[in-house]
Amino acid sequence: MSGFDASFTDAAPVLGYATPDADGVPEWVAEAEKLIEARAEPNKIRHLFYRTEDAVKYYARSQARRFSIANTTDECIGCGEPHCTTACNARWVAQARPRTLEFRLSGDWIRAGFTTSHTICRRCFESTQRSTRVVQKVRAVLAVTPLMIWVGWLLFSRMMRALRGWRGNIDHWVPRVFLLYFGLILIATGALKLINRAVPRRLRALMPKRRVILVGVDNFFDRSQPQSVLSLEVGDVKR
Repeated sequence: MSGFDASFTDAAPVLGYATPDADGVPEWVAEAEKLIEARAEPNKIRHLFYRTEDAVKYYARSQARRFSIANTTDECIGCGEPHCTTACNARWVAQARPRTLEFRLSGDWIRAGFTTSHTICRRCFESTQRSTRVVQKVRAVLAVTPLMIWVGWLLFSRMMRALRGWRGNIDHWVPRVFLLYFGLILIATGALKLINRAVPRRLRALMPKRRVILVGVDNFFDRSQPQSVLSLEVGDVKR
């Protein structure tokens, strides 16, 4: 995998399982590290932790540590350009559903955000940034689609009640409305997949296909000076 030192998984644990971090999440779990290295989803390491929340937090910290700026290479993760001196930060969200018997007051999904660093040239950075922004807008539309369907059906049913005398057309309109809504869902889902193709394949390949979402890329910087963000020229994508 580009941008990752393979010797990382062989390194000695910083702390053992018996010495957890401040929030109770272990600093190092060898079996979890092996699964994460094999691109396992966050829910695949739940059995190694007391709570799903701990598993998701550990997953996020492990990936951030795995793909830190210190582990980047000189090759652009997008086009493969050698001797690339610039990098960016990628923002991700890991998520998993709690176990069946876990009690939670809010939400079904347990999420944890994390940031990784990757060597990337300016052209690939701008392209990836544009794509991820569009993807987020499409995801926002898909998130409210169930509500849109419910509201649409409510309005449609009220309209049909007002037009009861026009019964002959009801049987024709009902399936058409449903086909319209489901068609919009399919179009939006297909558009999301096409847009995702613009994200560098090697960047997407670092994470599992499900349960880890790329939120965006930002902080285009010189790898020799990680704290300094490079300004984009006029006409480039604005952060």
